[in-house]
Amino acid sequence: MKAKEIRSLIEKTNKELLEAVNKENLELAKEKRNEIKKLTKDLEKAEEEEEIEADEAEKRNLQTQKNNNGGEEVNKEKRSYANAAKELAAGKTISTRAIQISGSSTEAVIPEEFLNDLETLEAGYGSLEQYCEVIPVTSLTGKRPVSELSGKLNKLTPGQKIPEGALDFSQIQYDCNGYGELVAVDNQLDADSAVDLFGVIKENFVVKSVNTKNELILAQVEANKESDAISLATGNVVDLICAGIDAYKPSVRRFVKVLATSTLRSKLKNAMVSDGHRDDRITVENGKVFIDGHEVVEYDSTLGDSEALGYVVPMKSIKFFKRKAIEIATSNEAFFDSNAQAIRVVERLDVKALDKELLKSKKITA
Repeated sequence: MKAKEIRSLIEKTNKELLEAVNKENLELAKEKRNEIKKLTKDLEKAEEEEEIEADEAEKRNLQTQKNNNGGEEVNKEKRSYANAAKELAAGKTISTRAIQISGSSTEAVIPEEFLNDLETLEAGYGSLEQYCEVIPVTSLTGKRPVSELSGKLNKLTPGQKIPEGALDFSQIQYDCNGYGELVAVDNQLDADSAVDLFGVIKENFVVKSVNTKNELILAQVEANKESDAISLATGNVVDLICAGIDAYKPSVRRFVKVLATSTLRSKLKNAMVSDGHRDDRITVENGKVFIDGHEVVEYDSTLGDSEALGYVVPMKSIKFFKRKAIEIATSNEAFFDSNAQAIRVVERLDVKALDKELLKSKKITA
């Protein structure tokens, strides 16, 4: 019975109780009073059940709205990809600088997910960029102040002027160059294949992008190295690398990574247990190797100096200047004879090392 019906019964029984009292019919009055008590308990139970039912209905409604909105977001994303593809097919240039997710069916923008996917994929392909100090810039050239991780505060004397301190900053000149990829795409392009188009771009672009960036980063690490290398021929590999790490000041040491070729990474893993003794300075967590708490980051040896097995590097010293925009343009002429259009993807960046003695890398050789 519904709460509303029970309330009506209680109201009716109350009237009957009043009539029984007025007629001095005590037996009937007692009976009606007991009925009211029972109906009151039934009402409390009914109201509780209806409240629970209302809460569940609200949850179902919210979930339905969420599902509907989720579907709409998928449709928005698909429309964004499709419209961007149409713009490309029309010979226009589009850029992630115009990124926005919009419900409008006329806007030709690259969905934000495209850029996010690129960054996620690059990290999975072993990009060293994630370990550098990434500095977003809005112009192709310029200067940026960067901290030298040194200096001290002045002691203040009561009643006297606060002394002027020299800012421990360096100015680094950057010049972002364009790096790109050319992809041939069949002209039989429709809205449903737009997502596939951008999938092709990602697969072709990411690996080459990571290799290019890693080569630039390793070149700066090599150029900014100390004159004396860590030669593994002179002692125990773990002892030598740990000594190299410990040589940095504490303010710098926290940024140190060990960049390693597969050869050096294997040496360190093998050093975990030597002659039946375990070296606790080498640990492996979730597939990552650490030496004395510092991550060992593997890189492709073909991208760096051929003599290097790796480097001990305070990665804070490597400045990665990055323009967020990835420009995508098309041409119907490049592959005209094969009924395809050329999709060009370009990103602009620069990599520089802070040339300060306390931030120099240490090269590891055999």
